[in-house]
Formats: sequence, C-alpha cells, structure tokens
Amino acid sequence: MPAHLIHMPSMRLVNQNDVFNMYKPAVEAITEDELKNYLGLSRTRKETLNTVLRNKVKFAMLSHCWLDTREPTFQGTSELQEDMSKNPAGYHKLTKFCEKAREYDCQLAWSDTCCINKNSSAELDEAIQAMFNWYHNAAICIAYLASSSSVSDFAREPWFTRGWTLQELLAPEKMKFYGKNWEPLSDNLDDQHPRDLTTPSEDEISMPVTPSQSDILTAITHLTEIERHDLVSFSCGIHNVHQKLRWASRRTTTHIEDMAYSLIGIFDISLSIMYGEGQ
Repeated sequence: MPAHLIHMPSMRLVNQNDVFNMYKPAVEAITEDELKNYLGLSRTRKETLNTVLRNKVKFAMLSHCWLDTREPTFQGTSELQEDMSKNPAGYHKLTKFCEKAREYDCQLAWSDTCCINKNSSAELDEAIQAMFNWYHNAAICIAYLASSSSVSDFAREPWFTRGWTLQELLAPEKMKFYGKNWEPLSDNLDDQHPRDLTTPSEDEISMPVTPSQSDILTAITHLTEIERHDLVSFSCGIHNVHQKLRWASRRTTTHIEDMAYSLIGIFDISLSIMYGEGQ
C-alpha cells in the first residue's frame, strides 16, 4: 500500500498508520467463516487473507498525463479542501478522480501528483519500486484520457505516448477509462472485463460480447500492438523481453532515466533510483 493516500470523506492526505487505525476494527472483525468464503479463490491461507484485506481496504489509483499548468503537490495538499482555489485545473482533475473512485466503493485514493513526498528520496525510491504493485492491488485504476471523446481519438491521445502509463495500462486488475470532461468511454464498470465488476450469472456467461463492449480493448490492441490477453491478465517478469521493450520504445518520458525506471515493475526487477545519470 502507498505511503500516503487521499482519505476521500475528509479530503485529507493520510499515511499508513492512519489507514491502519481507520480499518483496524474491520480487519479485527474478520471471521473464519469469511475466510472460508474466499478459499476457493486463493491457494494458501496467506493469499486468502490478502484477498479479504484487499476487499476491506479498497483504494483507487489515478492514471493520467500531467497538466502543463501546475499540478497539486504533496506539500500543498495536506488539507485539500483548503487548497483547491490555488490551482483550479489541477484540483478539478483530482476531485473528479475522487468522485469517480467513490462510485467504486473506495474511501482511499492515490495520485502521483500529490501522494508522493518527492522531497524524501527514500519515499520516492519506494514509490518507483512499488508502483506497479500498487496499481495491481488497487480496487480500481481510473484512467483519465483528457484528449479523447471516443476510441476514435486514441491515435491522438497523449496518454498512449507516455512511458509511465505503460505499466499503468498493464498492472491493474480492474480499469475504467474516462475521456474529455470525465465522460466514461464505455458503459462498462470494468473496461478490462467488460461485463461487470461482479460475478456474472450463467445466462450472462453464455451471452456474446457485443462490439460496443470490446471497442476499448480492441482499439488499444490495434494502437499499441499489445495483445488482448496481456491487457486483461499481464504477467510481469523477464520473459518476452523484446516484446515488452518494443511496447516501451513507442513512448517517451520527461526524464531520460524514467524510461528505465518505468519498466521496473513490468520486468519485476530492482534498480537504484538516481536521477541525473542520463542514459
């Protein structure tokens, strides 16, 4: 879990200790019967407990491109409600993200703009090393494609050209795409698994996926040449290295070092984070 998150009911930044105290009663109330209900989904008791905890402590992750104007920062957002007037565009994006995250029953949210204390080299290092896992463990990843009104705009969408958004596309288990003015780009609750976030009925399983349901994944596959199975269930690691590097080669980052750092989670490796080294 990230070191800092937005607690949406209060719109304040909280740390891991705060989260622990918030959810301690709910975690302590977990029963053996509740664990048994999840045993079929996991192989070990530890995995079962992790699954239950993820359902108790839900957080949403934002995937986006930074604005040309100033974004909210960690130092400027200790109390978001008091600071929104200082940076209307940046805070509008943040509040809309939180609004959408609440629809997925999340009380916690994370954005790279304000949830990392970039003055702390240790926290920045931890964030870069762990970010892939955070996106993977999130209850929902909300992707904001600010230049797109429909999938037909994807070829001109900056989100598909940024280095960091590659792992943000591959890591999540559940993902929802929003376009210009925060309009949803599909009717799906989960664009990776178009039917729903809930378990489908037998009748739903037998129903064919309509063209409108598969539009987003089809468009992304066509644009990025990332196969549908990788979009739906990506496997990180040092296999298929050439393929993964080919995906990354089409993207750019502001800092040259980030081309390497943005691949840490995709290859499931560890690197020392040292900006200023260049190539």
